[in-house]
Amino acid sequence: MNKNTIAFLASLLLFLISHVSSAQNTWPKVIERPDGKIVIYQPQPESLSGDKLRARAAFSVTPTGSDAPIFGALWADSRVSTDREKREVILIDTKVTDVKFPQQVDSTKIELLKKSIADEVPSWDLVLSLDALLASIEQNNPASDEGLKTDAPEIIYRTKPAMLVILDGDPKYGTMDNSSMKRIVNTPALLLQNPADNSYYLLGSNQWFNSKQFNQGWTAANNVPAELVQLQQQVIADQRKDSTVSDSILNIHTDPSTEIIVRTTQAELLQVNGEPNYTAIETTQLLYVSNTQSNIFMYIPDQSNYILLSGRWYSSKSLKGPWTYIASDKLPADFTKIPEGSAKDEVLASIAGTPAAKEAVMDAQVPQTAAVSRQDATCTVTYDGTPSFTQIENTSLSYATNTASSVIKDVNTFYVCDKGIWFMGYTPNGPWSVATSVPADVKKIPSSCPVYNVKYVYIYDSTPDIVYVGYTPGYTGCYINGPTIVYGTGYYYPGWYGTYYYPRPVTYGFNLHYSPYSGWSYGFSMSYGYRGPGYYGGWYGPVYRPPYYYRPPYGGYYGPYGRPGYYGAPPPGYRPPAYGPRPAGPYGSYSNNMYNSRGTAVRPTSTVRPSGNAPRPVPSGGPSMNGNPNGFQRPSSNTPRPNNMQNNVYSDPNGNVFRGQANQWQQNTGNSWQNVQSGGNPARGASSISDLNQQQMNRDRGDMRTNNFNNINNARPAGSFDRPSGPPMRGGGGRR
Repeated sequence: MNKNTIAFLASLLLFLISHVSSAQNTWPKVIERPDGKIVIYQPQPESLSGDKLRARAAFSVTPTGSDAPIFGALWADSRVSTDREKREVILIDTKVTDVKFPQQVDSTKIELLKKSIADEVPSWDLVLSLDALLASIEQNNPASDEGLKTDAPEIIYRTKPAMLVILDGDPKYGTMDNSSMKRIVNTPALLLQNPADNSYYLLGSNQWFNSKQFNQGWTAANNVPAELVQLQQQVIADQRKDSTVSDSILNIHTDPSTEIIVRTTQAELLQVNGEPNYTAIETTQLLYVSNTQSNIFMYIPDQSNYILLSGRWYSSKSLKGPWTYIASDKLPADFTKIPEGSAKDEVLASIAGTPAAKEAVMDAQVPQTAAVSRQDATCTVTYDGTPSFTQIENTSLSYATNTASSVIKDVNTFYVCDKGIWFMGYTPNGPWSVATSVPADVKKIPSSCPVYNVKYVYIYDSTPDIVYVGYTPGYTGCYINGPTIVYGTGYYYPGWYGTYYYPRPVTYGFNLHYSPYSGWSYGFSMSYGYRGPGYYGGWYGPVYRPPYYYRPPYGGYYGPYGRPGYYGAPPPGYRPPAYGPRPAGPYGSYSNNMYNSRGTAVRPTSTVRPSGNAPRPVPSGGPSMNGNPNGFQRPSSNTPRPNNMQNNVYSDPNGNVFRGQANQWQQNTGNSWQNVQSGGNPARGASSISDLNQQQMNRDRGDMRTNNFNNINNARPAGSFDRPSGPPMRGGGGRR
């Protein structure tokens, strides 16, 4: 390769890297220029550590007048910014660290090429599919969260309409504005006491229930006090204003014969609509109960029942129990054979050894990131009385108990984790400034502590103006439990009850489901009667309020709703996902769903994004952190590949370039393509055919998942779910 060719390659690569920021997740990228054509193939992620992603990509350049493309591989390190609503990962502050060609090239010339790229391209903004990242990441050996509890809660089985109402311990009473009724504040349900006769009233969707005791004896109430009728009308009006709630949920009515089950400890309800209707799962010896929203299975050989609660498996010979915990890697092997695309494929993420479980574990490590202004960001902490702190076991830290905020004390310094950002101050009331570090013992906070989730909020780097922060799904209650993920720690944390009631995170009681696109979501049954935490003004229960569970209309979550996009035209009825207004981050940083799915604020008109060591503002009215910086318009020349160009070129860790698929692979030698024999060619450091097949399968799976997400998002009813990518919100209970 002569000096002119090196210069040409450098020129084309620079042009490519500065123009591949297409929001289209279509690969390869093709750019036509007067002096030649360049093609970059889908990047292959190698490792993710914090907010740093390392990836490699195969590329080719074809000078004008030549029919022979020159193939090579490049490596790059980037920061990641994740937009979970669009299922995209934006790579920012990209640094090209290495470039290799199959030919023997003078190392001095290669170094000149690398330096030219590094010097002239301070930032390479590239959009990847989050699903492609999860499916193809090569290095993934996460540590399991320690000390998570797996003890079974009380599991209640019913075949007739029933409604489970969870109280956080014994009833705690508070007053209500413009009402003589007392409210039990430590429950998400609207549960009231009438002082006139000390009777209790419970609102289940459209139906009031009445009892002389809060924990038993409930019957449908035909005549209720007038102020309850007015209160119900106000609740319905408020719900209809909530854009995240679909009409199908609003129109659910509660059966007056519904059994009201009240518990003051952790419990779950297995609600089956009549006697269990067992349905076979093809290719397995498993049956599942189809007339329930719960995940209930029977393994035919030993007639054992298996249920999935908050990501944890329990087994019993009888649906009435008792239930025993079983680890996800100890399930009968047939669970791994549940077909993707079937009605129950959502449980695959909770079955060790499945691709869905691997992707869910990887997803739990992908951070939501932000660049926070040290001058503008602040927070407010409110205590119920004088600040009260409790020692955190096996650490030098203590946490505040009488506040809804997560406040940590370290000797004479105080830290508060607020909306995914760490702040510090020298009194428990501040003033607060953005922290650039936190005590090392934060990493030692045990899962038995109510503020365990703050250990998943990170500070990556800082400058005099900006602090780079992020959090992984552990902050919102999603934890890695060995080879799978679970929701909640399994511990019961008593809430604070003084002048105000402050709840703590919970694990059970809300029929939580996991999907690869919406994360954890509340289950909902025709019999449940109330629409989940928060709707009646009560506490949310979990750390944040997940969206409602929504089952795809075509089967399962992972099935092929259509071939990946590059195999042909989009499926009938396809349209890109549409997104309405989302809550704005308080500092213009976490712009994608900073709060929770109920917010209606629009995105900020300006924000701050990193570029090298200095912040660069986005012009007013420009895109947010999830978009392209500086209002840069992507060129029309960056078009999707022609229909006859396949996304079938890969590089291996040694920089070799391959093309092909399904056991038919060729390696580029610089002058030609040579067939790869079984076992690869160790003399050239080539990958084996099995390695190449695995890379192809990962890429195809990522494309399929992206395609599935678009179809599910297109088909779901409005308000059924939104990915809860923002940090948690704790709902404060009523005043005493």
